Amino acid sequence: MSELAYFPEPYPDEDYRNLVIRYCHKTSTPLVECMNKLFNVHTGSPNYFPYNLGFLAGKLPYDEGEFIESIIEKNTFFPLFSLFIPSGLSEQMISDFYQVAANKDLAILSLRHNIGKEFKFCSRCIKEDIKQGKEPYVHRIHQFNNLDICLYHKTKLIDKCPKCNVNLYEETNKNPRLSVSKCKNGHLVDYEECENIEYTNIKIKVLEGIQFLFENYSTLKVFPLYDYYKVYLVQKGYMESSGKLNNKAFCKDFLKFYSEDYLIELEYNVKQLKNRLALRLFTKDKYSYDPILHILAINFLAGSIEGFFNEPLPNLHSNIPFGNGPWPCLNITCKYYNEKVVKKCNKHKTRRDNFYGSFLCLHCGFHYQLKHDDNVPTSKYRLWIIDYGGVWKKKLIELYSNGFSQSGIARELNVAKSTVKSHLQKLTLQKIKEHDLIGENESRKTLSSLRKLSDEEYKKLKSIIKELCKNNTITRTKISEIVGPKKYRAMFHMDPEWMNAVLPKIKFNFTEKDWKTIDLTLADEVERQAKELYESNPTRRITKYLILGRLNPSDKKRIIHHPVKLSESMKMIKKYVEGKEAYQIRIIPHTLRYMKTTGYNTDPERIYRFPIFNGCSDKVKQEIVNYINSCTEENDDTDI
Repeated sequence: MSELAYFPEPYPDEDYRNLVIRYCHKTSTPLVECMNKLFNVHTGSPNYFPYNLGFLAGKLPYDEGEFIESIIEKNTFFPLFSLFIPSGLSEQMISDFYQVAANKDLAILSLRHNIGKEFKFCSRCIKEDIKQGKEPYVHRIHQFNNLDICLYHKTKLIDKCPKCNVNLYEETNKNPRLSVSKCKNGHLVDYEECENIEYTNIKIKVLEGIQFLFENYSTLKVFPLYDYYKVYLVQKGYMESSGKLNNKAFCKDFLKFYSEDYLIELEYNVKQLKNRLALRLFTKDKYSYDPILHILAINFLAGSIEGFFNEPLPNLHSNIPFGNGPWPCLNITCKYYNEKVVKKCNKHKTRRDNFYGSFLCLHCGFHYQLKHDDNVPTSKYRLWIIDYGGVWKKKLIELYSNGFSQSGIARELNVAKSTVKSHLQKLTLQKIKEHDLIGENESRKTLSSLRKLSDEEYKKLKSIIKELCKNNTITRTKISEIVGPKKYRAMFHMDPEWMNAVLPKIKFNFTEKDWKTIDLTLADEVERQAKELYESNPTRRITKYLILGRLNPSDKKRIIHHPVKLSESMKMIKKYVEGKEAYQIRIIPHTLRYMKTTGYNTDPERIYRFPIFNGCSDKVKQEIVNYINSCTEENDDTDI
């Protein structure tokens, strides 16, 4: 029988790390070997988030997709984070859950972990597990830093025996020990009430929010969180109708609602919270993916998580310019014409307090701008066309090639005749003569005024055009001159399919950029900027977007929009992106200086508790010790 036959059935709300530990016990397998056997991962302990679950699923008699989705939803912390992280990062994390390539930086490393390293337990939950015939297990709702209360029993969570102070969970190299009903010395683990603990009710409310997000993960995947934020912020006066946030007013009321002592107890730096907190929370793809902080903000704005997500919005259209989206495509040639397929609105305000929004349809390239006016209905907003897009231009060329006049094209495309004329002049693909564009009344007539050809004329012209087309160098314009513009248009009117099949193909005079040369030049610039960035020794981690931010805007856009064509530049960026461990080592001197200037004790254990070093590797810990020792030796030499 395969050893994986002993892989335990997951309990609802069981921390997946506990699954690994239970498997270790059943098979008497060392933890390192167990991680390798289950996930093909070489590590000494389970991470906060699982990865390479596809390797495990391939060895179990379950449907791979259903098994992994069930683990993610019921046994990991991802459902709590998923709503607050950008979709790109969310997709990367889900990909890592399924399979991770060798030497790949895990997407989870960009998250702040609010999960404690030591397992915590509720003794009353343990008794209920045993009563239900279950093996006592680690509940994920109990594992959050500084939320040391059981949501269900309002008892104090424990990670050590209250009588002899030994850890209930010990992670060893050979086999981890997890004894939750009795400690290793045989003491029964009993619960402690929490009624008199300060901030208990606030913590319970945060835990209720966490549990709500766990239970509603599948239904909240597409929830428009940031659109809801805008409505509440505008209603409460923390955001202007233009979308500008009032960070000062929000922070003042937020810190009044939650005392500074409470936020410090949750290990938040109040000074850092005051720095652009509203921007970091309520602007999508910004800085804060911390779910606990988001839950605190939602409770502050809406009273409760459940009310925020389930109750109707307070005045959904409360003075938010252009609404919450999506918005319609106004391109008559787009297959999604008048359908709400535009998902992004870029808003800006002018010096004269005029407010504009620009909209781009990704299906046809149609790009338009509207001017907001509180006193005018949305359908009456003033409209500017920034770019008609490729689909519209292709239709324009098609109509012109089929013999339509400028007036006829204008009617088909629902634009002014001058717009058609302007675009035809820009799109002179076959060097159309000026009189073909301007002297329309003389050379191009509307379809209604076209003369009809007799059968004899039609056959004769067909033969002539067919003979002319044997010359590979001839153009459509030249053929029109030879047979006569009127007859040429009449032929197009009578048999457009035959004409398009026989006539020379329309050639687009677009020249492809020399991407190879651009790529090599840009790669050199990326390397130069990255080296300068490292020389400046910033306190932030050097990421892809920090490097891109140093390039000029056009180069940055090229790299973002054409990563395949700029492969060398992408390799150079990847080369200089700083890993988490490298960043932690580089920032050690800065951290020590900060601690000394602010009066902190510079002992290693104190440094390990800094958020930036949370869960750091043994290598980083050794570097910290080495740096402290080197500083001590320098001071000793100076004293001598």
